[in-house]
Amino acid sequence: MDQADTERCWNLFLAHHRQLQVYVRRLVDAEHDTTDIVHEVALRLLNQPSVPSCNESFGAWCKAVARHIVLQQRRTLRYRRALLTEIDAARWSDAWRAESLSTVRLAVIRQLNDIDPLSRELLLRRYVLEQTSDEIARDTKLSSAAVRMRLMRLRDALAESLGDSDNDRDHVATSRRRRRARSARYQ
Repeated sequence: MDQADTERCWNLFLAHHRQLQVYVRRLVDAEHDTTDIVHEVALRLLNQPSVPSCNESFGAWCKAVARHIVLQQRRTLRYRRALLTEIDAARWSDAWRAESLSTVRLAVIRQLNDIDPLSRELLLRRYVLEQTSDEIARDTKLSSAAVRMRLMRLRDALAESLGDSDNDRDHVATSRRRRRARSARYQ
């Protein structure tokens, strides 16, 4: 743009300045945001090589640019909030993780010491040695169904003893009742 076009665009901008401020104020909450957005429109006007020269389309152009700036700022703000929320969640969830895991480990060890040796052997073979129920049945002289049933009961008992809240116990009890009802149907 040459000097004459720049002056003409600037004069048009000054003529539409008040209307643009009112328009932007309806789009955003804070007063300082309104001023910043109007200034951003002015900067884009001066940097834009082809700006509408007629009065009607100039106002529409300014409003479209302002709307675009507002929408872009909202997207950026939403993204930053989501990112900060994610970072906070990761930071706070990991803060107690080590302590929580050590508490669970101690509780599991206590429970393993309280169960009978065959049940302990079944748990260790299944979850430490990662053997299948058929392999465990072959080594322990139990049927595969008996191994699976015993492991299921052990998991329920461990979950019930490790559950901290009544909701956990209710969930375990409900799931246990559902399993019993299912197994009763097939017998």
